[in-house]
Amino acid sequence: METSTRLFDVLRTVLVQLPSLLAIVGCIIAALMRWKRHPGVSLTVIIALALLALHTLIFALVYAFVPDYVSRAWGYASMQTVLTVISFIYNSLVAIALAVLLTAVFMKRPAAGQSETVA
Repeated sequence: METSTRLFDVLRTVLVQLPSLLAIVGCIIAALMRWKRHPGVSLTVIIALALLALHTLIFALVYAFVPDYVSRAWGYASMQTVLTVISFIYNSLVAIALAVLLTAVFMKRPAAGQSETVA
């Protein structure tokens, strides 16, 4: 597959994920707006959402380029194993990002009028 075709596949994959990416950007903006009230929670949310956005972009590249390189280097016989490993890594990284986001949901927030200290 040509590089231009693979780059088109990356662009198509990112465009398919555009609603999710826009929601992530909106949530990051909301977290930034709440920064003064809950800086620890906001930071955790921003980190988790940045991980999810980065994950989307990185794996668009991985799925566009890696299978072709694997088929050239090791042949199609090992393709299933490589795709299984990539899928495992993909889902593991999503789980980590969601765990960080869930941590933000259950973080202790100070009572109204108290300031939050980041430890």
